Amino acid sequence: MLINCGHEQVQKLTPTIVNTESGLYLHRFQWLTDDVIGSLPVTWNYLEGWYTSADCEEPIAVHYTRGGPWFDNWRHVEYANEWTAASKTLVPLTTLTPEPREKLRQSPVSP
Repeated sequence: MLINCGHEQVQKLTPTIVNTESGLYLHRFQWLTDDVIGSLPVTWNYLEGWYTSADCEEPIAVHYTRGGPWFDNWRHVEYANEWTAASKTLVPLTTLTPEPREKLRQSPVSP
């Protein structure tokens, strides 16, 4: 999902709204009018379990709609190996020094 944070309708989405509105409100993008919601090519929104390599040979972003390789029962889904390899390159928050960790905690969107 790509969001234009500078768009006037998106700017209505405040931390208060995110923390008080229902999941349904947020998942349906009800703070937006339908005419400003676009689509992404399958390359950027490859739905695992829905699309196949016939739809997209090399997806850039995989959306695990049924469960991802971080769950025991989903370790063998499509592109699990790529996800697992990428996850091993991430730096855990606990390894950050206190200063960057505190900056993350103070940000409006916390990890």
